[in-house]
Amino acid sequence: MDRLQLVNCVQQALRAEGQTLAELAEAASFATALPVVMSELFNGNAEINGNVNKFEGMNPTVIVYDLCQHMVVNIVKQVTMLLGVSLPPLLMVLPCNAAAAFHMFASGKNNGVWATVIRDTQEEIAKGATPVEAFAKVAQERPYFYLVCQPNLTMNGPHLATCPLHPEMTMTILPSYHALQDSATKGVILSSAAELEPVAVEALEAEIGKKVYMAGPQFPGVMWEGHSTIQTHSADDERVVRFLDEMKIKHGSRSVCYLSFGSAFFPLLRPELIRYIVHTLRQANTPFVFAYASGIGPVPEDLLRECEGIENGCLVRFGPQWAVLNHEATSFFITHCGSNSTGEAILAEVPIVSIPFFGDQAQYAALLTEVLHVGIDLKQTKTFQHPDLYNILYDGTVIVGPEAAIKKGDGGGMGKDEGEGRRRDEDTDEEGERDDEPEQRDGTVPFEYEGAGVHLVLHYVDHYDRSILILNNLQS
Repeated sequence: MDRLQLVNCVQQALRAEGQTLAELAEAASFATALPVVMSELFNGNAEINGNVNKFEGMNPTVIVYDLCQHMVVNIVKQVTMLLGVSLPPLLMVLPCNAAAAFHMFASGKNNGVWATVIRDTQEEIAKGATPVEAFAKVAQERPYFYLVCQPNLTMNGPHLATCPLHPEMTMTILPSYHALQDSATKGVILSSAAELEPVAVEALEAEIGKKVYMAGPQFPGVMWEGHSTIQTHSADDERVVRFLDEMKIKHGSRSVCYLSFGSAFFPLLRPELIRYIVHTLRQANTPFVFAYASGIGPVPEDLLRECEGIENGCLVRFGPQWAVLNHEATSFFITHCGSNSTGEAILAEVPIVSIPFFGDQAQYAALLTEVLHVGIDLKQTKTFQHPDLYNILYDGTVIVGPEAAIKKGDGGGMGKDEGEGRRRDEDTDEEGERDDEPEQRDGTVPFEYEGAGVHLVLHYVDHYDRSILILNNLQS
């Protein structure tokens, strides 16, 4: 730790209601304080923002900044120019995979999200809209689900309309597009593994014309070394582990579903998706742990009340995720496919069922379910705000809605349009059903596939109106 020093870079105490406003206030405070801090750093001062400078007399030789700290580029350029010192190379950190970075930062001709949003909002502002009105309208009315790029760079449509999207947040992040284009930014650092997406890495480097450094997921050494000792740090942690212990005794190993969408996202605008999943798990007599942390707003109280007191269910706001994923009782993980959750699931060797919402989650879901085939994507839960105009996914799957899909008989929408309701394999007939597979006693028809040592069984539900899927996971 002698080579590391942390310096608080804020101008004043933050006072803001809600996570979104707090993050905006923090960014403003950081941007205001940064010029002074940078000047002290480049001058080699004995103190930096009131802290003793461990590296007095040493000028920065490289500057690494997060995409949300896009203001760093202009501030560093101005400070070095005023001080008459050389401008060091800058590297932007993108906490995502290469496919998502391509989608965000590709040019307008390749339908890059930021380039397209900038163009569309400028059009709205030219018509008389305020910036906030323009960003809100663009986010609501125009889809950014498609992508023109090199082959094999698979895209999934995220559940954008399930989560509130504040236009101020988009406005705050958008300048990162220009920061990356700036000649002072020499490359990007990504928190994904190059081995998982070599085509996307190559496409991204060619598109932005800068070096891409794939740093890989960042986890403690004990996780990389395969240590799965169950550790608890709170009463809730102990309660969850105790529940898993009980479920292992009651239902056996690999019997529990872990349901979590991380600490930031939650389908607040479509809570019925959670009801579908919980009802389905109950119908299948599948125990579950439901971690419901939500950074974008409070989870509806009526939804939580419905989930409380379920015999084989455990409700917790913040679950001990690493402990849950490594517990012998855990079978599979219904996840938003955030970068941390995806990395932890891979390290714990737990198969996933994906329901991505935002950012790079859809690309991780596509990678795991469509490229590596180690998971299942809940396609029929995806949301289109204008289903009469946009209702087809990248692979041709027509989104008809969970309940309608069930009544049609293709459950989770694993297949494509018109009669291809189930993926086919060597043992399926023309209708996509297994010739030698009798209908189950509960009225469901199973679909099976194997990958990476995991045998997944997906049951399509025809008789239960309030369900999407019955999911079982068996380790082969």
